[in-house]
Amino acid sequence: MKKGFGTGNLAVFLIIAIVVWKVVIPKFSGFAGDKANAFMAVSELKSAIDDIKRYYLKYGKLTDIQLMTSVSNFENPAQKLEINRPVMYGVRKNNLVSYCTILEIKIINSQEIITLTDSSDRSKTCLNFREDARYQSLKNTALRY
Repeated sequence: MKKGFGTGNLAVFLIIAIVVWKVVIPKFSGFAGDKANAFMAVSELKSAIDDIKRYYLKYGKLTDIQLMTSVSNFENPAQKLEINRPVMYGVRKNNLVSYCTILEIKIINSQEIITLTDSSDRSKTCLNFREDARYQSLKNTALRY
């Protein structure tokens, strides 16, 4: 009775190892990367909303996004944030941005509300972003504290 691997067993092992290395590992690492990028983008969006609220509380007005927050995932940071003027916000991945949500300030029941509306981008990155419970909780946020 022989002990150890034969050439047939070794060939099967190598084929399985190559498949795992080339297919399975990259698939899961990309998935984790999408989730991590989405998580970070939602955290930054929450920071941006908090910054905008603080600025509005301090100065009583809205101005250019880049003056109110240092968060950089807005489509046009130099754009002035105004009531009923939508602004795109997205997730940065490999120096590209997928614009996943539309931030807009609306008057609802005599109150200024920061609203988030899903964009038309259906990429996996944006789906991960929009599935985050923290994003859902930010969808209608009062501008005033």
